Amino acid sequence: RSAQHSIQNKRFTLVNNEELYGLSNDPSETENVIAECPQVVDKFLLYIINGGQDAAGAGERRCLPAAREIRSKRSRAG
Repeated sequence: RSAQHSIQNKRFTLVNNEELYGLSNDPSETENVIAECPQVVDKFLLYIINGGQDAAGAGERRCLPAAREIRSKRSRAG
């Protein structure tokens, strides 16, 4: 499925408001972490609504440890 729209900062990419990828842990954008990082999605959406006037990256620091843990569990299980 192709992206209709996306937004990206230095640490995350949000695709179609349905997929979120942590670029520091997953530069190939293969693991969707949207369920683990709703605050990052909220910040991106605020950024869009406010016409680029809000910092899109705020809140992402809380998400990264959770994303790393999920990735670690998946690699051990596989």
